[in-house]
Amino acid sequence: MDIKVRVRGIYATAISKILRDERYTLVDVSDVLVERLQVPLNRGLPADVTVKTDNDDASKLLIIGHSEYAEAVAKTLLEHIPAVITYIPPVGLYATLIALVKGVKEGCCIIETPYGQAELVEYRECKEGALLPVSIIKVPTHPGDRIVAVPGVRIVGDFAVVWRGSKVLFSPHLKNRTRVSELLSISSQYVRKGISIKWRSNADEADLGVITTELPQLVSQLEVVEERTNNLKEVSIITKGERLILMYLTYDAKMYLDSVRRSITPTADYHHLIKTSKGLYRDVAEILDEVSVYIDSTVLRKITRKFMAKTIEDIGELTISHKKLSGTNIRLGTANLLEFSNGDGFELVLERKVRGSGVYDGIKVKKDFGDIIKTVVTEGIPYLVHYYYGSGGRLKGVYVNINTKPELVIPNTVEYVDLAIDLVRAKNEPCELVDQEELRSHLTSQFMAVSQEVYEYVVRGLSKALDEYCS
Repeated sequence: MDIKVRVRGIYATAISKILRDERYTLVDVSDVLVERLQVPLNRGLPADVTVKTDNDDASKLLIIGHSEYAEAVAKTLLEHIPAVITYIPPVGLYATLIALVKGVKEGCCIIETPYGQAELVEYRECKEGALLPVSIIKVPTHPGDRIVAVPGVRIVGDFAVVWRGSKVLFSPHLKNRTRVSELLSISSQYVRKGISIKWRSNADEADLGVITTELPQLVSQLEVVEERTNNLKEVSIITKGERLILMYLTYDAKMYLDSVRRSITPTADYHHLIKTSKGLYRDVAEILDEVSVYIDSTVLRKITRKFMAKTIEDIGELTISHKKLSGTNIRLGTANLLEFSNGDGFELVLERKVRGSGVYDGIKVKKDFGDIIKTVVTEGIPYLVHYYYGSGGRLKGVYVNINTKPELVIPNTVEYVDLAIDLVRAKNEPCELVDQEELRSHLTSQFMAVSQEVYEYVVRGLSKALDEYCS
């Protein structure tokens, strides 16, 4: 099975190397990758699957394409890349469904689909109890996201998406103005027949003859699927659409991709971690790559950590980005940097002052205004330790948060994925495990999978924490 893959984003070199070695065909290849990997440009060939960095989170890979091909690419990457958390939305993009209208709620037209409730947009009427064919135009990729659908059938092909109407739309990745003019000309005869077209990025450099051959095939498929929907009288799935898969790359995944990239081009440690940073800090990765040829890797690694420390010290404050397995991102507030150690790995000691009152979650101890929370963050250790002190310096309790190995995202963020289960100990009380049920619910979810290394974070993290804080 020859699967054509387009790769984009900050992980492109490493991902392309893995896929090339596994005999995938790389298409629409950048000039830089052509030189690095010694592969053809393959411009104009339509991609079956696109792999790219997620726009909203640089630690995520987004894989989208024909269902079986996207799943094959994801499987291949998971066989190589360690410590990955995978999210698989249940519904495909442009899937066609029969939905039941539930009515208007809070200003939105709600429909019942085989995947649960969704929002219907671009509708003429929202008649409760009506059955109608719909197509999915937005797949949930973040917590709280709702499936969004439009009335009618949409058919997706290599170069275009077609449906009933009179619109001509273009992917924002179509850059060739001459090609856009050519596609507009092709579209006119279909618009006159009541067919809308959205041109995909694959059409940018493809052969016009191949493109014009596909369009009537898509229109024919549209008619066939519409005929099928006329005979269905219950909520059901008609077509599955394109598969979308999100892969969250943890610290170990990024370090592994550094090693893959290093096998074909000079790459310093922390390359991909620095690439997830903000603004111009990303450019530091290329500078470190250049000097990595001339400096011992152990020395350069220490220099890189020293640069990170200096950057953080100049700002003086950090934000703790506490990402949940559900996908939500909780900011634990701003912390002052007390210490930064740079031995075999970094270790940070952070301090936050409590501004409110109540009860601390987990340790179930009274929270007072003026309390101090000290947090120890250690590179390579799959947990953070929070020490809670009263204003007089008395220790109130310890909270060990089990998570993926923490990452420094310069200039001012500590980031990790919380693995739900935690170890807590109030002063003079025995240790207690909390949130086991939350972890179990995530690990048994059909829409999420964690690799073996992430399981091991939980086991090793708990074992080490029990020895250090409960013996």
